[in-house]
Amino acid sequence: MDRFSTGGLSITTIGACAGFAAKSGSSLATATTMGMVVLPEMKRFRYADSLATGYIAAGGTLGILIPPSTVMIIYGILTEQPIASLFIAGIIPGVALKRSFHGHHLCDGQAQSEVGPTGSEVQHAGKAPLLEEHLEHPLSFPGGNRGLYGGWFTPTEAAGAGAFGAFMITLFRGKLTWKNLKDSLYQTTLTTAMVFAILIGANIFGYFLTVSQIPEQLSRWIAGLGLNRYLVMAIIVFLYMV
Repeated sequence: MDRFSTGGLSITTIGACAGFAAKSGSSLATATTMGMVVLPEMKRFRYADSLATGYIAAGGTLGILIPPSTVMIIYGILTEQPIASLFIAGIIPGVALKRSFHGHHLCDGQAQSEVGPTGSEVQHAGKAPLLEEHLEHPLSFPGGNRGLYGGWFTPTEAAGAGAFGAFMITLFRGKLTWKNLKDSLYQTTLTTAMVFAILIGANIFGYFLTVSQIPEQLSRWIAGLGLNRYLVMAIIVFLYMV
């Protein structure tokens, strides 16, 4: 067994979260889906709850960085910034964060074999059928992403291309049932409603700040204190956290 055997599901979870984030663009969807798929397997291999839930929660944060990020879409709409540029800007931080999670596992997880037990080795012969069965999934979204980054599609058109690709794959595999179609439309409606609720709330809050002139008064007050610029930055970060 190699050095990745101990707690290997942790590294797999982070990689799966990164891949799913590139398709969903949502931290909530990534953490929820990985929780349903990976958490039962971790429990089956007797992983500690702290390690299992921690890696799923940490991996879920990749959804706000790795494009297509829903948060970046909302930010781009509110600030009138090009969404494609925001997507490209999130690639390197997203990959760096993923690698840092892997690094943490190698530096700390290997020393805690009791929380990340060694799993059974899977032979290559057993991996091939699984890879062939799910080969179309990683191929369902590069077309839309390539068109977006290449300037062929707008973000809306890229989303439509990805949805059409998923629809055709489901159709050809014979899994396009009324129940699956209804469930997918229901989940799409929930995600869309969540995005618009955030946008509406942000616009109302922005209008309130403009009318009340709170940002202007706060900036004048901070500028009049004569504080060190690093302390001012810390105050701004604290206010954003609130």
